[in-house]
Amino acid sequence: MLNPNNYRELSISLTEALGYIIPEQQLEPLSEPQRKLLTTLLWLNQSFQVTKDGKHPLAVVSDILKKREGITKTEFYLKEKLQ
Repeated sequence: MLNPNNYRELSISLTEALGYIIPEQQLEPLSEPQRKLLTTLLWLNQSFQVTKDGKHPLAVVSDILKKREGITKTEFYLKEKLQ
C-alpha cells in the first residue's frame, strides 16, 4: 500500500490511475486521514473492488480532488464514513 505522507508517490499513483496529472501541490492541503482515504481508494481500484456504497473508487477519488462550496469532498466523505 502507498505511504499517504509521500506526496510524490501518491501524486504519481493518482496520475496513473486517473489519466491526468495530479500535482503534489494539490495534495499538500489535504490532511493525513484524507490522504489515507485516497490510498485506500487506489488500493480498491487495483484490487477490482467497489466502495461500500457501490461506487467506483476512481469516481470517488475524482470527487475528492474537486472543491465543493468551500469544503473538500474528502471532508464530506470522511464525515459520512464516521457517521
